[in-house]
Amino acid sequence: MKTKLFLRLTVFFLLASSIVTGQEISKRMLHKNQRFEVMGESTAEIVQVLPGEKIIEKTTLDNKATLFFTDKNGKQTKIYDGNLVDHFSHSQAGERLCFQAGGEFIVKDVNTLQEFRYQTLDPIYLSSFATISRDGNEITFHKSARLSKEGETINDGVIMVRNVITQEERVIGNGGWPRWSSNSSQIAFSRVEGSIGDWTNYLWVVNSDGTGLRKLESAIHMGGAHVKWSSDGKYVMDSDREENLRIVNVLKDESVVVPVSRLGKIPNARKYFGKTAWSPDSKTILAQVFVDKDITEENIGIELFLISVDGAKIEKIDIPGLNKDFPIWLNSSELLFRNSQQGNLWNKTIVRSAE
Repeated sequence: MKTKLFLRLTVFFLLASSIVTGQEISKRMLHKNQRFEVMGESTAEIVQVLPGEKIIEKTTLDNKATLFFTDKNGKQTKIYDGNLVDHFSHSQAGERLCFQAGGEFIVKDVNTLQEFRYQTLDPIYLSSFATISRDGNEITFHKSARLSKEGETINDGVIMVRNVITQEERVIGNGGWPRWSSNSSQIAFSRVEGSIGDWTNYLWVVNSDGTGLRKLESAIHMGGAHVKWSSDGKYVMDSDREENLRIVNVLKDESVVVPVSRLGKIPNARKYFGKTAWSPDSKTILAQVFVDKDITEENIGIELFLISVDGAKIEKIDIPGLNKDFPIWLNSSELLFRNSQQGNLWNKTIVRSAE
């Protein structure tokens, strides 16, 4: 009898200690919080962090945008001034930046300031959302035929690859929302199956030369617009039509689904995924979750989570004094947050990996 009681007490204390340890780890996720010196006291928005803690900042005024390149020593160079800009991507070394401005795709060399511009309109097609290859030599985008009636047809997109300098183009195939893999060897894109009233999105992958076309059966309902490759090229991820986070192993065509319900429930509220970003070591996903009132859909909060690549471990980030603007990975253990008390300052914070 005493033996059984001892065993029960031992199990109880082990369980209790594990719960306390879990809470302590969650609280200790932020090991250090310091000012990000490169930024100085800029009020600009950070739109890209390049290798070596170099950054691209954006300011917006009177429907005009200005982009600055700031190196790790704080030296700032203006690289663009003109129409509003969006949809940024950069080459692996960070020497070339691609973005959309008005009716153009613009590729900019941040060191030489050499610029390449491409019109997004031609007599037949409307081109959308270019991204630059990791080697910086090509961009990929899709063209969609302009329709006389909205929804008249589906799957009319054409995936294009264009050389940055020569502007030579090649057609990869039909689909939309192409995204380069980490080594520029593959392109993931979305393709719609079915009719107008009953359609399904799947992701496809293809080699950059147009060979090896393959459908990812486990990537069902992933729209493609916000799909992101892991830096090791093994995974793609995005939220799907059911508002789950789906992490797909590209080679094995297997997916891990993380329902938003696993991120905690709030009475009379709805949660859904916002922005997501891979850590540079491809082991962790940073996920933004919006909280809305069920009926009014009024936003009542934003939460941040770290999710391991296998979906097994989920940790909430709680940062007193730092707001919930979507942070930026500096490396696999550091995140960059805007300070909520001093909006013109950014804070570099060390977080523990979700793995």
